[in-house]
Amino acid sequence: MEVEVILKVVELLEEMEVVVPWKALLKLIEPHYPMAGRGRRPYALESMLRVHLMQNWFALSDPAMEERLYEITSLRNFAGLA
Repeated sequence: MEVEVILKVVELLEEMEVVVPWKALLKLIEPHYPMAGRGRRPYALESMLRVHLMQNWFALSDPAMEERLYEITSLRNFAGLA
C-alpha cells in the first residue's frame, strides 16, 4: 500500500475509535455471542466487532480482511490483535 493510503486508513481508524459507541454496541451484542466451553474458543467479541466493521468500511471479503490483518499493523492494533 502507498504511504498516503495507509495514512488515510490510520486517520479513519482514529476517527472511528472516537465516534463509534463501542461500549453500547458490545453490550447489545454480548448476549448473542458464543461463549467458550463448546468447541474452539471464540475470538474476543470486541476484536470480532472491530474486524467486521473494518470489513464493511473497506469493502473487504473475509480472506481479504485476513490478509490485510497480517500485512497492516494499524489494522491489527485497531482490532486488538497485535
